[in-house]
Amino acid sequence: MIIEPIFDNITIASSLKSDSELERAYFLFKMILIEPLVRIGTAATNFAIKAHLPIEGLIKSTVFDHFCGVVNEDACLLVINRMFEKGVSSVLDYSVEGKESETEFDSAMQKILKIIDFANEKDSIPIAVFKPTGLCTT
Repeated sequence: MIIEPIFDNITIASSLKSDSELERAYFLFKMILIEPLVRIGTAATNFAIKAHLPIEGLIKSTVFDHFCGVVNEDACLLVINRMFEKGVSSVLDYSVEGKESETEFDSAMQKILKIIDFANEKDSIPIAVFKPTGLCTT
């Protein structure tokens, strides 16, 4: 069986997104092309996070949903299954860092193991990825 690369066919590649999602993605990438805007946005975001400002909703409504999707394994199954029907596999990426206690490291390790087990049960998720910095101090 020969599978056509999904991004060689714009109709297939865009079929997982609604018109408004495609327009939003186009706008987002146009903004990302503006380097000063990215530098300012990154600096402002880092400041807001360090200052504990309530910016989670802003991040979630702008870049998070496009690049990350969801925050737990079960919530992503609908998208994973839709993508797999089009021949696209998924990668679960667990990113946590900046933890300092043994309890936090153990919690991160348990979450990583849970994600690996979850991915192992699905043909649509051939690998899982994690940041080793979530398991120890650097």
